[in-house]
Amino acid sequence: MNKKLLFPFLSIFGFDVLEVYNGEEGLKIALEQQPDFILSDIKMPVMDGIQMITKIRHSGDWGKAVHILMLTQVWWR
Repeated sequence: MNKKLLFPFLSIFGFDVLEVYNGEEGLKIALEQQPDFILSDIKMPVMDGIQMITKIRHSGDWGKAVHILMLTQVWWR
């Protein structure tokens, strides 16, 4: 499922959706906004999703408790 489908779907159900374009920006926004839930891709420019989530998890009580779902695109041949 791509973001063009996912973001409107989440919005319909009352979720506020914040979109970022790389892991570094994602980390900054997450630490500032402290959302209840983070949906992240593993592959992102500047800082990948694994690095971003590791930094969030080490950021304190909120980072240890926030719910996170990691996605990525898999290609089968």
